[in-house]
Amino acid sequence: MTDLLRITLDGWILADGNYAGFERGARYQFALEFWPITELRLRDAESAPRPALYWLKDWTYRVEGAVIHAKDDWWVLDVGLRVFQDRRPTWPVGARVWGEISLGIDPFYYFENRTHEPDAPALIYDWVVEAIELDATPFIEVGPRHFRRDRSRPEFTPVEKTDPQSDYVLTCRRLPGEPRR
Repeated sequence: MTDLLRITLDGWILADGNYAGFERGARYQFALEFWPITELRLRDAESAPRPALYWLKDWTYRVEGAVIHAKDDWWVLDVGLRVFQDRRPTWPVGARVWGEISLGIDPFYYFENRTHEPDAPALIYDWVVEAIELDATPFIEVGPRHFRRDRSRPEFTPVEKTDPQSDYVLTCRRLPGEPRR
């Protein structure tokens, strides 16, 4: 597991005012949300390795982890650090899983809502932003007036700070210390 992670940051998160913005070299506090890239699969508890997070490409990671919290509408996975998904859990507490995920900065789900739940695990870590890349990947039309980025033609530009008009990939170094709420 590395303490240096590539994490997505959607411009709407900044536009909504959830964060003032990010600058290279500055220190921040945030939780990480995850999205499965492949379906997370169940491991036999006896043969499951310890929690781990391995970078594959872009902001995608191969993970081995354990479900440490599951409610009706959100859950937490320990992959060497704690990450959450603000959706109905796929697996119950105690399940050992593996698969591929992507990571993004918590838009507000955890820090505004979940931290107030009495049994919510601590998920906020301290980070330093080592690099910021503007996502300049061109858009393609996938339906009438519906666009998405053409990931077959990725394009990223290094920048010093973010603005709310764009999407980014942040390279962040996790600082020592336990997570908090």
